Amino acid sequence: MNAHASISFFFFSVSVSMSFTLGYIELPRPVFLAGNLGNGSISSRQQDFTGGVLYLNTGDRSLARNLGECADSSSACDGNETYYIEHLDGNAVAGVLQQIFVAEFTTLERVCQSCGDRNPCGAHRTYLGAGLVLRCPNCSDIALRASERDRPLVVELRGTWMLTVTD
Repeated sequence: MNAHASISFFFFSVSVSMSFTLGYIELPRPVFLAGNLGNGSISSRQQDFTGGVLYLNTGDRSLARNLGECADSSSACDGNETYYIEHLDGNAVAGVLQQIFVAEFTTLERVCQSCGDRNPCGAHRTYLGAGLVLRCPNCSDIALRASERDRPLVVELRGTWMLTVTD
């Protein structure tokens, strides 16, 4: 940035000019979470994906990601990483839904609105996050959503065509 100032007063004048930098913008490095198999070099794993099998840049490929502690080839990154998957079976929601259903929830038979598949609720996949999400084991559509964030417990059965007590 350039700045210029001058003052004139009767028989003299003062003039000042200066140039300075306000700051720099640093763009983030590109991140490569997955890519082609490559030939073993880091740069070959950071090329545009051309189709076929997609290889995750984890483990011994983690240096190719440009992210986290493995972002620098001089770091002591051994590629051993821990992953947490919040996926449970349908039995995980039984305690929460006991407040609403008199029968044991995991034994209720559910008919999916999307694919028509008929399974006990205990066979469904459960995901935890802001609430509970139950997904059909056949087509993965949402079967049930439940949230206790705002009392009382709210349950949505939008993807369920029918629940049947089998006992």
